[in-house]
Amino acid sequence: MQVRKLFSGILSLLTVFTVFSSSGVSFAKDEYPSRLLTRGEAVFRIVETFDLGQTKESFLTACYEQPDECFFVFSAMSDFDDIAFEPFLKLYPDVNQKYRYYEAINTASMLGLIHGYLEEDKTPFKPELVMSRIQALKVVLGATDVLRWKEQFELTEEELSAPPVYADMALQDPENWWYNRYLSFSAEHGITSDSDYFRPDDPITVAELQEIMNTALAYSEARLYDPKTLARGNSTE
Repeated sequence: MQVRKLFSGILSLLTVFTVFSSSGVSFAKDEYPSRLLTRGEAVFRIVETFDLGQTKESFLTACYEQPDECFFVFSAMSDFDDIAFEPFLKLYPDVNQKYRYYEAINTASMLGLIHGYLEEDKTPFKPELVMSRIQALKVVLGATDVLRWKEQFELTEEELSAPPVYADMALQDPENWWYNRYLSFSAEHGITSDSDYFRPDDPITVAELQEIMNTALAYSEARLYDPKTLARGNSTE
């Protein structure tokens, strides 16, 4: 009960402020809230909001120093033959060092938060394509360290057979096998709303991403004081 009250209090405080940023980069809440976000910009906002360049500095530095080891899995999954680690990182065919969100995309890729379209030739990232709501939720939960990505073979039978928490038809598609794990977790912990539909494949707006980041941050802060998560080192696994 105390943890739930703490979560509500933190969320209320976040809602009061007109801007939200932990890294000095402010995104005004009234800045065209219904504007759709591209994958590149959405990743940038998440990386900057959670200050991943600083909070994950040690890991990122090690990744730059040993890129072959750091990107071993990434390289194995990618179909892009021209991946390069020097003089500049080249992880995707459509993201180069002159692209405005180049650094944020590299950071998120190193942390395993994003990857390219694995089913397409050369595994492009498509930075100017709009980001879907479920994609944004996945990146945010990874950025706050509350739910790490799992491949399908890593999921338990319970996770695979869990009934959908939302009524969206997209959750019935076997290709979207990972949707329900993120949605179940988010709905259970108040990160997403308790409405009947989530609209996972709809493009995300500025306001919607802001709301997800706010609620995810509130949850991650509240769980630091949860006796249950403290007992297991604040792990979500």
